Amino acid sequence: GTAGAQGATGPQGLTGATGPQGATGATGPQGPAGTAGAQGATGPQGLTGATGPQGATGATGPTGPQGLTGATGPTGATGPQGATGPQGATGATGPQGTTGATGPAGATGATGATGATGAPGPSGDSAITKAIQGADVSSSVTALAASGMSVAVAANTSYRVEAFVVFRSVITTTGANIGYNSTASTTGAMRVEVPLSAAAAATSLSNGFSGSQGSVLGTGVSAANTDHVAHIRGILHIGATAGNVTVEFASEVAASAVTLRAGSTLILTKL
Repeated sequence: GTAGAQGATGPQGLTGATGPQGATGATGPQGPAGTAGAQGATGPQGLTGATGPQGATGATGPTGPQGLTGATGPTGATGPQGATGPQGATGATGPQGTTGATGPAGATGATGATGATGAPGPSGDSAITKAIQGADVSSSVTALAASGMSVAVAANTSYRVEAFVVFRSVITTTGANIGYNSTASTTGAMRVEVPLSAAAAATSLSNGFSGSQGSVLGTGVSAANTDHVAHIRGILHIGATAGNVTVEFASEVAASAVTLRAGSTLILTKL
């Protein structure tokens, strides 16, 4: 017959107790990805975590290509001088270089001042030798003494001797004793002439000698404190002993001065 009308739904029955969990079914296939949602706002920075332990050093990678040279930096300040190192060994001498071209002559410098005259050198073997009295010398004794006029002579040699002996006396009544002296082996022919006082019969006294010495004693002069000249001349033969020929002088009167004048000269000519 015809179905009757749906009756009214009865009230919900009490929920029954939950049954046991059934077995998980197989995972179905991955569904298509959904559209990405909008980026959320960045959250605040979290606290820094504690530093982890140092990891093991990895193997060195290959050297990269040389980079471009950078611009030169400014020069740094000079450092302090380092200590001097030890002297290195001397290297071998290099070959002689070629001589350079001669440079132009320099300008002539100004003439320097003339130097002081040197002391006279020793007498050489010239034929004529002179000795000149360099300063006045006075004598108030009667013993003959050497003057500043003396010339060296060689052994076994002959000389022509001439001396001009200029002197003066402090009083007319005092004359001069003037002569020569040589080595003991000397012989010859000599003459000594000395001026006398104007009151005497002769104006000079002269005497000859043949040995190594001789002198003439004058008895006055024609004027006090005035130059007079005595003359010695002759030939001397020097024997085996070399030495000197020397002019000697003294006063006639003790304690009365006679002065031998500078410029008096002894001349020897080697024959």
